[in-house]
Amino acid sequence: MGYNLDEKTRRLLILIKLDSNALYKRIIKRRKEYLHSFSLHRTREHFPDIFDSKLSGATPELLVNLPEEIIYLYDQFYNLVDDMFWYLKHTQDMGATVDDKITQWIIRLQKVFDQLDIYLDASLQGRKLAEEEIDLLKAELGNQGEDISGF
Repeated sequence: MGYNLDEKTRRLLILIKLDSNALYKRIIKRRKEYLHSFSLHRTREHFPDIFDSKLSGATPELLVNLPEEIIYLYDQFYNLVDDMFWYLKHTQDMGATVDDKITQWIIRLQKVFDQLDIYLDASLQGRKLAEEEIDLLKAELGNQGEDISGF
């Protein structure tokens, strides 16, 4: 059984896909630079350039028509990003500790991002994931200590 998406929902899925991809790539690709700048100068001015997202504060009204798996993964992804940003804005940890913590966050973020991307692609193709695919994704999230009861 597949999803029957209206045009507005389809466009929102595309926007989420584009925004989450851009945000994830900035966090990964610019990691050395933003951590170096933080460690060397103890400045936080550059973090909004990395962690800015057009959709991180989306309202429930905007998300209500999305498949529930996407809502759940969307929430996990943007909350992890927000947690990273908050930590970097407020930490007094030294450079090596910050690097270690960001590494751990990125590992978790990658798993959630990959799963969000899989669900977005499936939904945009108008299909639901098979039970076996969902079980595999749940197992991967479960291994990271995430609460996967949302789907």
